[in-house]
Amino acid sequence: MNFLKTLFTLIFLFNFSSLFAQISPYQQNIITPDYKPFEYNTQLATQVLAQKQFNFHLQEARNYADFCLLEPELTKKKSPCILNVADLEHSSWLMAAGSFLYKGKGYSSIFLKGNNKTYYFHYIPPKLLRMWENSSSPGQFYHNIIKPKYSLSNYIKYSP
Repeated sequence: MNFLKTLFTLIFLFNFSSLFAQISPYQQNIITPDYKPFEYNTQLATQVLAQKQFNFHLQEARNYADFCLLEPELTKKKSPCILNVADLEHSSWLMAAGSFLYKGKGYSSIFLKGNNKTYYFHYIPPKLLRMWENSSSPGQFYHNIIKPKYSLSNYIKYSP
C-alpha cells in the first residue's frame, strides 16, 4: 500500500513539474525575436482610444441632429441651428448631405440611396457642400475630399 502511495505521488509530482517546465521563464525561445510588446500595446491603446473618441463624436452628432432637426419638428418652433443641404441626386449612390451648426459647433450627415442609415461627419462648411452639389462626380468628390478630411475617425472603418 505504501508503494502505491509513493508511486502516485511521484507520478503526480512528475506531471506537475512538467507543467511548470512548459511555462518556465528560463526556457529559451518562448518569445520570437520579432515580438515587440511596447509597439503592440501602443497600437492596442490607440485603437481603444480611437474607438472611444469615435463613439463620443457619433453620439454627439446624433444629439445635434436630434436637437437641430427633430426637436423643432416636435415643438413646432424654428430651429436654432443653421442648416445647409446639398442635393446629390445626380450621383449613383449618394442622395443628399446636410450640415447643421449651433453656436459654432456642428456636424454633417450623408444619406445614401436605397439605405436608411445616416452617416455622420464633422461639420462640412456650406461652401464645400455647394461645391459637392455642383461637382460632376459626387462620389469621387466624397472619396477625395469629404471622407479623408471630415470623417469622424481615421482609425475606425465607419463611412461608406
